[in-house]
Amino acid sequence: MRPGEDPLAPLQPDFIPDLKPATMDAMRPTKDGASARIVCDLEVDLTGSWVYAARELWAEKDSVYVYEILGARIVDSEGKDRGEVKDYFETGSTGVLTVDSGGKVVMIPSIDQFVDYSRLKEGIIIVPTFDDFL
Repeated sequence: MRPGEDPLAPLQPDFIPDLKPATMDAMRPTKDGASARIVCDLEVDLTGSWVYAARELWAEKDSVYVYEILGARIVDSEGKDRGEVKDYFETGSTGVLTVDSGGKVVMIPSIDQFVDYSRLKEGIIIVPTFDDFL
């Protein structure tokens, strides 16, 4: 991009004059979001481009995605703020939340037995037995 060039120019209608339907063939989470293989009939190479897709088109019902949990507050069963989710990683069997709790790193398995995502839209994850992980 040259100085003064509109960074959104590739998104303007003249960039892709005849929008065609596209489907998502595969998707996998990444640390920075998601990587997807888009199948469409375009004569433009979109490799490395950002593509917007409304959540309702790709999200599975009742699924939790990494971008939703990073930065969420952790509260215990009494509602006490216990820290913030700083990272998430996968092990062989489950995901793990990495929580900064007053300067101490606490790792919590992301399974229903330990984690309640019912208030995630508020930016809150409930870990009723938080002290068990200290």
